[in-house]
Formats: sequence, C-alpha cells, structure tokens
Amino acid sequence: MRKNKKIKEKEGKFVKSESSEFVDSYSIEIDKAKINVNLKKTDAGIIYQLNIPELGIGTIALLEEIKKELIDISRFSAEDITDQK
Repeated sequence: MRKNKKIKEKEGKFVKSESSEFVDSYSIEIDKAKINVNLKKTDAGIIYQLNIPELGIGTIALLEEIKKELIDISRFSAEDITDQK
C-alpha cells in the first residue's frame, strides 16, 4: 500500500487533507467503455475515485438530440399536474 497526500475539492476550492492510503485499484468494462476505480482510505472513510472516459463529440450530439426529443414528448401543463380526477 502506498501513501500520498490527498487534495479534495470542497465548495469549489481545493484544500489539503490528511494523507490517504491507497487500498485497491481495478477496471470495469461495460459496453466497451472502460472505467478505472481507485480506492483510498482516509480519515473520513474509504473514497472511491472513478476515472470515466470523456464522451466524443458525436456521442454528445446524440445525447443532446435524445434529450430534446424527451422534453418535447413529455411536455405537460400546470393544469395536468394539479388535475385530481
């Protein structure tokens, strides 16, 4: 096990914390996407650090199109929400 200084993000600011102890590391592959997982033991408990690959420009465009379609088909009025049949 190796020890290293951990820098945490807290409310948009980076602050130094006590040293953390590297516990384990492994990879998960789902639908050809590889995610690296690092486990570190700190004073606050065990932290799971996920390294997720960035989405490509084509994937982002596809997701935006799907999002727009879902918004269009799921529009409803305030009357629909308050209508108690």
